[in-house]
Amino acid sequence: MKKGIKLAIILLSSLMVFSGLVFAQANDMLNIIGNGDFTKELSLNQPDEEGFVDTKGSWVLHTNSGGIVKGYLENGAFKAEVTDAGQQEHSIQLMQGPVNLERGKKYQITFDARSDSNNGIVIKLGADARRSWTAYIQDNKTLSTEMKTYQVEFVMGQKTDENTRFEIWLLNEGNYWIDNIVLKETGQVEMVAEGTKTEADEDKVENWELVWSEEFNSSEINTDIWNFQLGNGPDWNQDGSPDAWGNEEAEYYTEDNAYIENGKLVIEAREETRIDMGKRLHYTSARLNTKDKYTFKYGRIEVRAKLPEGGQGIWPAIWLLGSNEDTAIWPACGEIDIMEYLGHEPNIIHGTSHGPVSAGPGIGHKYELPLGEKFSDKYHDFILEWDEDELEFYVDDVLYHVVNKHEAGEADWVFDHDFYMLLNLAVGGSWPGYPDETTPFPQTMKVDYVRYYQDTDPRTIDDEKWDSEYEEMY
Repeated sequence: MKKGIKLAIILLSSLMVFSGLVFAQANDMLNIIGNGDFTKELSLNQPDEEGFVDTKGSWVLHTNSGGIVKGYLENGAFKAEVTDAGQQEHSIQLMQGPVNLERGKKYQITFDARSDSNNGIVIKLGADARRSWTAYIQDNKTLSTEMKTYQVEFVMGQKTDENTRFEIWLLNEGNYWIDNIVLKETGQVEMVAEGTKTEADEDKVENWELVWSEEFNSSEINTDIWNFQLGNGPDWNQDGSPDAWGNEEAEYYTEDNAYIENGKLVIEAREETRIDMGKRLHYTSARLNTKDKYTFKYGRIEVRAKLPEGGQGIWPAIWLLGSNEDTAIWPACGEIDIMEYLGHEPNIIHGTSHGPVSAGPGIGHKYELPLGEKFSDKYHDFILEWDEDELEFYVDDVLYHVVNKHEAGEADWVFDHDFYMLLNLAVGGSWPGYPDETTPFPQTMKVDYVRYYQDTDPRTIDDEKWDSEYEEMY
């Protein structure tokens, strides 16, 4: 009898071990990413210029913008020793790619992590430059000093991306331990089918009526409409130094660098020195906004402008910020970049939306002039058409980018309240880089007018959830 019990115990123990192995193998099969348990060596394959990376089923430690880190495997986990967190949130990234995310699928991320001083991390799955660094999910976590399991769930609302990057950003100086990363599919949601209606159909039921305009016909800038933002940005970090407008910009904004000339608003960037809170800056320019003076909500916004000559570090923008930014801190307030231009790409502009999920990378696309043409050659119309569930970006009435509520997701859609306008010409920054010996000064952005229209036709295209032709192209 005792021998029988002993044999049964041995068999039961063997079965439990075997079941555990089978469960672990099944869990590994469900895991979309590789080397989540860090049993293999890290990859040495760094992202290319467009951000594409193939880490061969493992992870690579990637740094930029001044980040300094030492990463290695320790006791079956990944350990990072961060000595300088860098200038940007994404300065230090543990990264894997390519990862295939399918439209309409539900996903769950789990991982174990700790830090030595409640450090922060960002979990992001997103695109490379070919899809404008779009974030499909971006979530912040504050780590405990004890190893804990963290979880993130999301739905892939955008078009399937076979080249997704799985990124973990390490935000603070100190030590991190990360292990048991799992990304698995947990279900599927019914996505709205691609419609047969296109923008041409929608245009047939739009009747735009001009409700407000700024033609810049006065002799001076109208301060009943425009505010000047001055200096190199507020001291948001409270370290006694301006925070470079959150973008590592290198200019000092003044009132003198904006003026009216021949019925145009001129914003001029110059190479000259200013001091702000003890910080020496080598360029001046101007930044204007309509905050608390004029706001926009839905409709068609047209800005006719001639962009600067260009060169490394030149960064003009025509954009909107949520008027609730004082209580809904960016990116919760929302941002719509009607036009951004990087001076080293004189024939390209970008249109982008930023919300709580897409955040810094945003959801964007570029518009490119034919080879040999530049945006500084003549005036162009930069246009936003905006309604309850869609943002449409145009150059000279040519549609080049659409951000749809169903595509972006409810959590990222914060474009349902008033926004105010900003016009500025930045010099230097984390995106455009900094001027070099080839960058000419002074440079100007000239704005002919800002016009705001509302649609007076109550009809709409109810089943035009997004633009099938556009989606196929982009």
